[in-house]
Amino acid sequence: MSRYCLDTSAYSNFRRGDPQIVDLFDRAEWLGIPSIALGELWIGFLQGGRLEKNRAELDEFLSWPQVEELYIDQEVSRIYAKWQSPFAEPALPYPQMTSGSPRRASELARRY
Repeated sequence: MSRYCLDTSAYSNFRRGDPQIVDLFDRAEWLGIPSIALGELWIGFLQGGRLEKNRAELDEFLSWPQVEELYIDQEVSRIYAKWQSPFAEPALPYPQMTSGSPRRASELARRY
């Protein structure tokens, strides 16, 4: 089973035609992309000179049946804060976000 949680760089490398990323995306059964990564992409789109082209490509990508946006909620925000805080005890390990079928990022995070 091939499932990937994407970051901004993965999507950008896909759009640049990186052969390894394109192959992974082509074979993936599920591609999750967090709302935060989408926001980072939009920042780049708004600062660049190809807004309409980038928007159309992203809309097409998000329409793929195996692509799912992972929404951020308060629980995910608290988990993230614990990962990032030097004062959090004990430190939480970063999860391997490659399995399961979450509808929201918090459902994925609850597994860890």
